Amino acid sequence: MIRIVEKYLTFENSCIFADFELDAYAQLDIEVELDAPAKLDLALGEVAADGRVEREPGGYRIIRTMQKSCPAGKSAFAFDLPPHKSPYAYSDSVPLPPEADGREVTPFRYVEIIGGSGKVKLTRKAFYGDFDDNAADFCCDNANLNRIWDFCK
Repeated sequence: MIRIVEKYLTFENSCIFADFELDAYAQLDIEVELDAPAKLDLALGEVAADGRVEREPGGYRIIRTMQKSCPAGKSAFAFDLPPHKSPYAYSDSVPLPPEADGREVTPFRYVEIIGGSGKVKLTRKAFYGDFDDNAADFCCDNANLNRIWDFCK
């Protein structure tokens, strides 16, 4: 299953921060309409603090960065992800979903772009395994347990 979410944002103080609300294995496409040429610093991550993607998230949490020089006006590009190398000896890589069109995927929730002025459209293409939402149900008076259930679905 693929879930596509688009966010339309405007640079504020040369910065954009987007929260996609849930972590997902995904790809990111970026369309910018810049007021002037710019060298953009982009970051994808699973952890954020104070409106920024955490550069040292710790543990096995992900941070991916890239730089992109863009001319004034409209341009579009994909966040360039390097091929994933499995830490396990039995495999060099992890199979990609067929819908990924050969492009790498990585888990992320947050996106940060620094260095421009103008407008940005972020398109996150998230990949999920098939899941029957009706196969099980859970509800209780404890809001935290309900949130955990929603997260684990």
